[in-house]
Amino acid sequence: MGNPALATPFGAAEYLRWEAERPGKHEFVAGEVFAMGSATRRHVTVSLNLAAALDDALADTPYRAYMAGMKVEAAKDAAYFYPDVLVTCDPDRKAVELSRRGEDGLWVLLDIAADTPLEMASIGATAAWERLFRNVD
Repeated sequence: MGNPALATPFGAAEYLRWEAERPGKHEFVAGEVFAMGSATRRHVTVSLNLAAALDDALADTPYRAYMAGMKVEAAKDAAYFYPDVLVTCDPDRKAVELSRRGEDGLWVLLDIAADTPLEMASIGATAAWERLFRNVD
């Protein structure tokens, strides 16, 4: 965690409103906000490997592994973090969305066809939806 992004402490509700209007991510601890920096290739690779291992180990259990970008309330109204990897048993976290840039450069939410593989033309790869949606109810 780096230096606080704001000098004046504020409450969790103010933090949540403030962060929703800002680019990037910020963590919140006891009234202080900390801007998050970028990660190294090595750090991201280890995070991915850990998330994949956890996902495999937790298959067919009520637990789910998540990676980067999911905000976690670690202490009621006192701490919010963006962990690299987390495991939860929260049955309410079941949303999956697919967005791609349209011709105009804007992001578009697409319908997901279960019988068509996900194509990632820019890297020449495809993935089966069954694998991507494993453990998603």
